[in-house]
Amino acid sequence: MAQNELVQIETASMAGNEGLEYQYQVIINQQETPAISLDGLRELRRLCDCFIRFGEEYEKSNH
Repeated sequence: MAQNELVQIETASMAGNEGLEYQYQVIINQQETPAISLDGLRELRRLCDCFIRFGEEYEKSNH
């Protein structure tokens, strides 16, 4: 990660129909995103994993 890059994830809880529900907010370089559910966070992880694999393969092919 570049020295000036900053990635954070914040969690907020709120009362829901089945107890506490959590929302997650991803903050990249101090730019907030809308809050997402745990399922949304899982999808973000899946997409990041795909792009990381793609980037690593690209790096390998260029060295």
